[in-house]
Formats: sequence, structure tokens, C-alpha cells
Amino acid sequence: MENNNLLNRFIEQLNTLVPFIGIAHEEVFDLVVKERYSWLPQNNESSFPGTFEIYRTQILRSAFLLGYSYFEVFLSDLSREIYTSNPRILPIDKQIKFSEVFDAGSFDNLVDVMINKEIYTLFYQGVDKIAEYFSNKFRLTWPDEIKTKIVHASLVRNCILHNMSRTDDRLARISSCQIGQEIQLSSSDIHEFGIYGRILARQLYNEASARYLHSSIQMRTKQNRKPDLAVRRGAE
Repeated sequence: MENNNLLNRFIEQLNTLVPFIGIAHEEVFDLVVKERYSWLPQNNESSFPGTFEIYRTQILRSAFLLGYSYFEVFLSDLSREIYTSNPRILPIDKQIKFSEVFDAGSFDNLVDVMINKEIYTLFYQGVDKIAEYFSNKFRLTWPDEIKTKIVHASLVRNCILHNMSRTDDRLARISSCQIGQEIQLSSSDIHEFGIYGRILARQLYNEASARYLHSSIQMRTKQNRKPDLAVRRGAE
């Protein structure tokens, strides 16, 4: 990894949401209404937001979901960078199929397969489990206050995507919202998530950089790479 481009990319992605959130204003909605026939086919008129409040809600939810997806990608890519730089810390008790060994073709490709399997398993879990993994496996710090904010954001995200934007029992347990209540986001809510996301990303990246990414011992240099896997199906 060159410098901190992974961290910079995430921060720049969050920064792009600031002007996006800025279009959630009534004068912009009035312009959209005025130009909608130029921008939308007339047969899509029924899907057009009928009021400013609906329009504003759609913009803010979209910005929040996009910001959260950027955060997940950052965590996933950081995990990949850590394991790629330090494959020996991969869990030793995981299974891999013979077919995956045969298809890999080289040791490096096989390591990539193992990394992908581990990351897929990790990010299939909730963000609270991901935080525990980062703390226990990578020894990277998730401050409790920020972890609480991120877990709350993940539950809001899940409700928007999977529960018709209404509060489920998990979100109700950690917030003032009632089960079934429609989730309302403000621009301040999204900016707050962005602030905590930036703080956590910097902390995780800086710790990972010091511990793993800038190690003087590169375990996957050309000199240390294993030869291609010569085993093939049907080989004599």
C-alpha cells in the first residue's frame, strides 16, 4: 500500500456526501419538479416524490446508506491489506477444498483465496462482531463510544434496507425509537456518522500501519514467494 491511500479514499468518499446532502433543500426540489419532464420519462411520474418532505427523506437516507457502505468497504479493504501483508496470521483452523488448491495455480493465489474466504465470513456478521474481531484478532482499538455509534448506525441501515425504514426490536432496545416507528434522519445525523467514521478509520489505519502494513519484513516479496503449485488433476 502506498502511503495512506486507503484512508484517504474513504475520507474523500465521505466528503463527497456533503454537497449531496446539501441538495436536500426546498429550492432544489422546486427545480427538480420544474424540470422533471425533461429528466424523467412521463411513464415514471408515479415514482416521483410528491412532496418536499418525501424528497428530503429520500436524499438523506440515500446519503446515509452510501456513507455506511463506504465505511464497510474501508473495513473490508483494511482487513485484506493486513492479511496480504501478513498471511501467517490467518486463522490456522479453517478448511480449504482440494478443488480450491488445484484451481489456485500458485501459492500467492491460494493465499488470496484463503484471505477472501476469511473476509467473506467476517463481514457476513454484524458490525459488533466485526469490532470484536478487529480488537481480538488484529489488536486494533475500537473505542467504546465510537463502537456504540457505529452499531447504532448499522441497525439503522438494516432497518432502512430490510424493514421498510421502520424500527425493529434490535434498534428499539438501544434507542428511544419504538418498534414500528418510521426512521427519520437529519443532515446532522449523517454528518455525525461521518465524523465518527473518520475518527475510527484514522485510528484503525494508523494502528494497522504501525503494526502490520509498514513492517520491515515483507512476507510476500518476490524472494520469499513459493513456487507455483504443480499439482494438477490427473497428473502422473
